[in-house]
Amino acid sequence: MKICFVVQDMSLGGAETVVSEILKEWKNPKDELFLISFFNKFDNRYSFLRHIKNLTVIELGKTKTIDFIFLKKLKTTIDNIKPDAISSHLTCTFYLKAAGLTKKYKTFHTIHSEPSKDLPWIYRLFLKDDFKKEKIVLIGCCDYITKKAISLYKTKCLTIKNCISIEKSNRPAVSTNYPIKFLYIGRFDSVKNVPLLIHGFEKAKCKNTILTLCGFGADEQKIINRVQQSPFKNNIVVVGKENDIEHLYVESDVLCLISKREGLPMTILEGINYGLSFLVSDVGGISEYVHNDFNGLFVDNSSSDDLSKAIKYLAENPQTISAYKRNSFSLKKSIDSKEMASEYKKLLYGKQ
Repeated sequence: MKICFVVQDMSLGGAETVVSEILKEWKNPKDELFLISFFNKFDNRYSFLRHIKNLTVIELGKTKTIDFIFLKKLKTTIDNIKPDAISSHLTCTFYLKAAGLTKKYKTFHTIHSEPSKDLPWIYRLFLKDDFKKEKIVLIGCCDYITKKAISLYKTKCLTIKNCISIEKSNRPAVSTNYPIKFLYIGRFDSVKNVPLLIHGFEKAKCKNTILTLCGFGADEQKIINRVQQSPFKNNIVVVGKENDIEHLYVESDVLCLISKREGLPMTILEGINYGLSFLVSDVGGISEYVHNDFNGLFVDNSSSDDLSKAIKYLAENPQTISAYKRNSFSLKKSIDSKEMASEYKKLLYGKQ
């Protein structure tokens, strides 16, 4: 079998992590695998992919949104491979169709976020008939996304839940001691709601807590400035982008994610892997892994009052955090990427 995995780039992100986990767990040396990246961006965290013997990494050097030279290069590259199946992620499916490749090769489009935001509206319009007629097969990254995609496109959508490697982090859930460490890992942009998280901490006024903000993005400088002006600034740490984030998970107690919208965030899976409790908004597929008052708390993603009350409750009840952490750790086997890779393999082999 020849199988192409097509991504925009391999910069740090949820879709890229999913693809890297599938390739890592493929375990069939007879297959010829190809990772085609539109842009020449390759985060160090995925460097192990370059050493997989039956995987060829191809970077196409795309430089702009409308690039007809790139489309020709994409077409030539895939036509030379003649794949049995293409696994496409994010907006790549639009370009595959624009290059006439979805007519020739069986194509699967994985939806990683809210379907109405997964593709720009003009891309959705261009692809809608192919989705509806199942010329391009849709895959949802969790049950929530699948239901939304079926409603939006009026067609079938399969579910293969995002998973991660659970080889690391064999530690049992540990007791919670002061200071209680809250952690945010993700992009710094308006969707992630980080300013509201900071505001909630300020209103909680809990001196026995530390909030660590790890990430990068368009609003990074705004977040740094916001923290510097905060009366709670001595309890907030901004570390920016960091490749080695394992120690942050290991050292933390509560993972915070109060986004306005989500698909199935990889940070939630990482939190389970490291036995963390959660403080989250009930959006996207988060509730498929975080259960209120079992391994975390849900908060209103538009209310700093609701958020501050939850922070204060957790800060005053470390034994509750410890119980949540143990419960999270009990879910670890459900997020093993070996199962996800197996499901993708069956689908791309045509056995589903």
